[in-house]
Amino acid sequence: MGSARRSAVIKFLTDLEAWAAPRTLVAVTAEDLDGFLAARLDEGFHPNTVRKWLVIARVFYRWLYDEGAITADTMLAIRDLRPPRGSSSRPQPRPHTPGELRALRDALDARWPRLTDEDARRAPTAYHFFNGCGNWYSEPKPGESAKG
Repeated sequence: MGSARRSAVIKFLTDLEAWAAPRTLVAVTAEDLDGFLAARLDEGFHPNTVRKWLVIARVFYRWLYDEGAITADTMLAIRDLRPPRGSSSRPQPRPHTPGELRALRDALDARWPRLTDEDARRAPTAYHFFNGCGNWYSEPKPGESAKG
């Protein structure tokens, strides 16, 4: 799990725990979680953000069930909660911006500089490699003797 995802999970669980206090996260019911998420919508959070939190909760409560900390009924009730209206059914792709693509190209060029035109003409190509059955064009092919 990446650091941004880990931070999002910790923040969500911390917020849910504070909301449910004095009860613990283990004592939270599906109705409690539904109320917490509805309150977040009322506070102006985007439905897709709330959907993401629901996914985090489902994973967390499945883990609690696997650990024997909650009942199957609680886990199933949480699993059955529906995403909020207005949320997309799937995360939307966020394509890279032209600036991000330029930065990637610059980083690649810095790490692996482009060949000069002369070097590119002299470099063996994949065609030469594969056409020689795995040998570079200057090496003898299988069954041929080395030219001396």
